[in-house]
Parts: sequence; structure tokens; C-alpha cells
Amino acid sequence: MDFFSARHFDKGLGQSVKYEPLHNFLNDQPADQPVPMTFDEIEELVGALPESAYKWRDQWWANTVTHPQGEAWLRAGRRVIEVDIDARRLVFSTAGGEVEKSSPSSETGVVGALNNLASDVFILTWDPNGGAGITDEYIRSHLEACLYGYSWEAQWSTGSRNSGIMPGSHVFLFQQNSGAENGLVAHGIATCEVYQGPHWLPDKGGEANYVDYDLVEWLPKGNHLVFAELEKIAPTTKWSNMPGSGVCLDAASAAAVLNAWEEAWASFDPFTDLMEKSLWNESDLRELVASLNDNSPQVILAGPPGTGKTWVARELARYVLRVREILQALDGQKRVAMFFDGLTTPITTVQLHPSYGYEEFVEGLQPVPQASGGVKFEVVPGVIRRLARKLEAGDTADPGQVLIVDEMNRANLPRVFGELMFLLEYRDEWMSLAHSRTPFKLPKNLFIIGTMNTADRGARSIDIALRRRFDFFETLPDVNILRRYYEHPDHENELGDVLFTGFTALNERLATLIDRHNTVGQTFFMDEEFTVEKLKRVWRHQVFPLIEEYFFDQPDQVEKFNFEELWPGV
Repeated sequence: MDFFSARHFDKGLGQSVKYEPLHNFLNDQPADQPVPMTFDEIEELVGALPESAYKWRDQWWANTVTHPQGEAWLRAGRRVIEVDIDARRLVFSTAGGEVEKSSPSSETGVVGALNNLASDVFILTWDPNGGAGITDEYIRSHLEACLYGYSWEAQWSTGSRNSGIMPGSHVFLFQQNSGAENGLVAHGIATCEVYQGPHWLPDKGGEANYVDYDLVEWLPKGNHLVFAELEKIAPTTKWSNMPGSGVCLDAASAAAVLNAWEEAWASFDPFTDLMEKSLWNESDLRELVASLNDNSPQVILAGPPGTGKTWVARELARYVLRVREILQALDGQKRVAMFFDGLTTPITTVQLHPSYGYEEFVEGLQPVPQASGGVKFEVVPGVIRRLARKLEAGDTADPGQVLIVDEMNRANLPRVFGELMFLLEYRDEWMSLAHSRTPFKLPKNLFIIGTMNTADRGARSIDIALRRRFDFFETLPDVNILRRYYEHPDHENELGDVLFTGFTALNERLATLIDRHNTVGQTFFMDEEFTVEKLKRVWRHQVFPLIEEYFFDQPDQVEKFNFEELWPGV
């Protein structure tokens, strides 16, 4: 996905938080000197740049406030005057160009400059009654692609517009003649200039103008950015009498629409919530989500202590079920709820241990008291059979079930899973179970998320047959997750960069002396108010004892881990 779907605006300002460090950096440079930078230097400030920054020089690096990155440097009074994509270098102008170097709220800053800058936001119109061939299945497919982050290239008519749209331009799909549902329904990024092709209505003959775009977001029925709201935020646009497809918004309207759309999508999109809760980077999270939604919906998060495996597993479970709930609501022509509050979803967690077995997980013979006295041994379903039974009950409102299997490698997994070793791979197949002798298969909407502690020396090695039935995702200590945590306004890090430097040095030393599996996760260093005293307590009572355990037979190595050396001056 492009930069637009990953950014967050400060309400009312249209200001991208992602590119704020670039703005601050440029603001601190001498105003009378140009500022040459490499792409790597910019990424050190703002994180990874999108692919479009490396492909579309004239579009992504354009001096326009409707791009969040452009807004950042224009607000600092700079303009991009030279870009070399191949060398990955650029030059910002001296300060004091068209946009004054001022506060974002100043009328002479960004707001005052909007009407002087070109917009690259275009409206493509859609009349559901106009014979465009947009079916419910078409809409569902587009929405599903957005929710799962799949790449989906679409084509749309630009009406009489035969130029102006360029790769990187924003395009919005505006639904007309639908009563209360009139409004913006989808957003994408153009991938080409306008071109001509056979008319989309074959009876008309001739050619029509088209543009291809990568679909970024599609809001379902009941969640559109509706006509009434558009008239309030962008009154200069003729929303009630749109002259046709391909209308270019003026810069002020474009900024308002981009901001309003971002807020509407963020309040709806479960992936936005998943990113904020997990703090993972988008590409890794997208890969994890895609893996859990293929034909074998089972994954394992494996890593050393404190890397947030169980937390991420629970948030991932919420996301998967929320997406399925949205798609089911769309199939039933229901309005999709905007918010998803609380862990009310069907998520079950079990924690394995050395005595955990097939009887608890699948089924087992257990003594059952009888009304006449005495006991009788009966087959009692385990957690897997109970969850499958819920799904087999035929409740069409059930989006699925998620089973989180925590600390998987502490148990004898081949004994725990039994016949599931086969059924995990072949979910369409049936197999008789050991005790009940009844045919059983794993439902396709039963998702399994496992966690494993790679530093557990007492853990049994993972059976190869079981390993190939799960997709493994390594969750190593990540200083970037730690940084993102303290970027939250409610989280305070008293130590500043010193905390991150020491954390990195600690894990580099552990990885060198042992391996990457015996390191220390970032959650040990996360607290809403992390003070020097808190760091010292965590070191004394949690981190250092863990290091001693890692080197239980090499006490001389423990001496290489000194608090004062890792966090000097603290």
C-alpha cells in the first residue's frame, strides 16, 4: 500500500505525523542554504519510504500540500528543486519560498497557501443504476482486498478528462443517485496517465477515457463519506451537481477531503487498529495476516521472552474475526458497525505444559459420575472438538473461531495433536478419532495461532511434520517497536535515546555470545512511565536473572553484562 493508507493526520490540520521529523529537521537548517539529502537520511528520520518514492519522481516528490510529505517540507519553507531517483538523492531549496516558515495553524502558513498550490486529487463518478456492471460480488472483492492488504488494480472512466491525472495522483470514487448512500466510497492511487480504450458501454461504441489505479481503501455501505459531510468540508465543489467523472478538486477541498477520508477509514479499518496495538511494521504484519488467511490457517509466533508474542496473537485473532464479520455483514446487506469494542469475539486460549495431552486437546476417556451411582468412562471432547462443534452448529452469524495455543513447545506436540497432524494440512478431509471412532475434520474457519519461547531450554524439539504444517514467524527483539511505543503521547520515557541504545547493545552482545534466540524482548522496557528507577528494578529482578539463566554453566560470561556499561551515566 502507498503512503496514504499508513499515515495519520492531526485533526483539523491535515498534518502528517509520519513526516513531522522531516519538517523539524528542515526547520532547524540554516534558512539561507539549500539542504541536500539522501533517501537513506530521510528514512532515518521518518522510517521506510513507500515504493512510489523510488518510482515516481515528478509525482511523489511534487511540491504540493495534498501529499503529506510535501506538506511537511513546504511548511518548513522548503521546496524540492532536484531529485535523482537512481542515485537516491535530492536537494531542498533555501527557506522562504511560496509557503512561509510558520506555525501549522497560521493563516499565512499551510492554510493560507492551499489555494496557490495545485491539487492532484480527482473524483471519478459512479451511478449504480448506470449499467457499469458493478455487482455486489465486485464490491465485496474490492473490500476484501482492502481489508487484507492485497494488491488490486482497477480501471475507471475519467469522462471527458483526457489528461492531468498522473501516476501517484489520488482518485476517489463518488457514488451518485443512491439517496442517503451518495458520497465517496473508495480511494486509490493512479498508476498511469489517462488513456483511451473501447467504451465501457458496448452499445455506445467508440472509445472512452480511462485511468488505472491501485485500490487503497473501500468503505462498505453505511460507512461512506456521505454527501452531507462533503458539502460541509468542501463547499466549493459541486457535489450535488457533479459535471462528470474526472473532476479535479481545488487544493483546499482536496486537503479537506483527504483528511476526512483518512479519519473515516481509520475509524473503520481493523488493520489500522492492529498496527497500533501490535506496533509491528506494516509489511511484516501484512505477511502474517496473509499467511493466516490461506488454505492452512495456522501460524506460530516464535521468539525469545518479552517480544510480545501472546499479545500480538490476541490482537491478530481480533483482527481476523473482525474482517470476517465485516464481510459477512456485507453479504447480508447489513450496515457494518464502525467500532469493535472489547474482546467479545470467539477467541479461546490454552497454555500447553509437559503434562498436557491429546485428551485435553482433542478428546479423551474420562470418568463421568452416573445418576445410579458409580462412574462410567465416556469420551469427553477436548478443546478442538468443542470449537469445531460450535462451528458445525450452523450459526451463519459466527465469523469463525480462533484458538491461541500458548507456549506450544513445552508439551509433547505429536502426542497432543494426534490425528490433527493430518487434518491441519488437509482441511477438506475426514479422519476417525482415536477414542470416539467418529469421523472428524477441522473447519476452515477455525484459525490456530501458536506461540513458542525459543529460549526455553526445556522445550522439546519441534516435530518436523508438525513444523511444516504451520507458517513460522520469528519475533525477535525490535528497538523500533520500543521507539513506537514511546511515540505515544501517554507513554513517557525518562531516559530518551539512552534506553534504546542500551537495549540494542544488550541484545547484540547476547546474540554474539549465544545466538538470536537467547535475547531479551522489548516488553521488559515498556511502561506508561519508564523512569531510571524502573529500568534499574527491571534489570535487577527480571533481565539480569534471565541472563544468568542463559549462562547457567558459564558464570564468567555473565560478568560481561554490566548495567553501567550498557546504560552509562544512568
